[in-house]
Amino acid sequence: MSDDPIIERDRCYTRSTQPAESSVEVEVTVPPEVAELLAALVASGDFPDYESVGDFMRDAAVHRLEALRGVARDGEAERSLEDLLGRVSAMEDALRPK
Repeated sequence: MSDDPIIERDRCYTRSTQPAESSVEVEVTVPPEVAELLAALVASGDFPDYESVGDFMRDAAVHRLEALRGVARDGEAERSLEDLLGRVSAMEDALRPK
């Protein structure tokens, strides 16, 4: 497997790339302090790619998956992560305004 990143490190992956009927909602419980920091980050407007906490969480998940791809011990797991990240990147490119 290649060590080349599939996603761009400095890019924000915030768009939901699946139609609503094929998306799966994931719920995350965090300490109140983390929730407050996330809300403040979004409200600040300092990071315009993050229009919601969901945008931040989606981006964080994609970047963490990329990091884990490099340490996957199982070749099949690594290939699955590469395939998933490649599809996410391609969908983001398709949704990006031209």
